[in-house]
Amino acid sequence: MPILNRFIKSAESLITTHEETRAGFLSIALEKNRVGDPYVKSALAFKAMVAHTHHAEELLTIPEVRPFLITAAGLSEKSLSYLNEDDQTMAIQELIDKFLKPAGEYYIDEATFRYLLIKGDAVGGTMRNKIGALGQERLIRAIFSSMSVRGLRCDRLNTDSKRWGVVDLGAAGVESNIKALH
Repeated sequence: MPILNRFIKSAESLITTHEETRAGFLSIALEKNRVGDPYVKSALAFKAMVAHTHHAEELLTIPEVRPFLITAAGLSEKSLSYLNEDDQTMAIQELIDKFLKPAGEYYIDEATFRYLLIKGDAVGGTMRNKIGALGQERLIRAIFSSMSVRGLRCDRLNTDSKRWGVVDLGAAGVESNIKALH
């Protein structure tokens, strides 16, 4: 009988318990809030910096809020390397004309919501990457533990150096720097 059959007796053996699922979702929710907190603080700072304005067009006269407006206009960090200042100003002007002016006296809130919407999407991407990396690390640690108990050795391809080497199965944190196992 293969060794796996002692642990996996049926499909139900592979189902994550409610408690483990719950703990995972709660942990992710807390991390999303931690990662998103700087964006909320930026939004509050923006509102404080523009509170004295009376019209959406006035936002263009405050250089300190330009990065905020660029994001609210939907431009990503990556896009900025392809757009010059005039392109960026045009995007901000379209934001003002098509969304902030129609919002009337609520133009500051409209800009804030649009900024947070764009940054929220970025947080979602960051979290998907982080969750994938954590899952990979947990799987690798489980493989290491199983191999260690059996007295087996393992080689790894290091993510940073791109070199193969023997894994110290008991070393803390080694699972975060692995591209491949052999």
